[in-house]
Amino acid sequence: MLGIKKLDRYILQKFLLIFVGAFFICQFVFMMQFTWRYVDELIGKGLSMEILAQVLLVHGTDFGAAGTSLGDSFSFTHYIW
Repeated sequence: MLGIKKLDRYILQKFLLIFVGAFFICQFVFMMQFTWRYVDELIGKGLSMEILAQVLLVHGTDFGAAGTSLGDSFSFTHYIW
């Protein structure tokens, strides 16, 4: 009885598929919003692509919490319907 039941596994698979999709969509939206907001400040500085990638990586991890909560909300409401 320590294993996951078939019904629980089915619900988890369906929920996780929708959650991962919603999470990456929210993450993409937040990253694009950040990019368009600060593109004029970052482009004219002569920064290398490595520095720009580091900035996006750091801010991408900051947006992870918001993407997780919104992804969870979207996937749960979609799962209910």
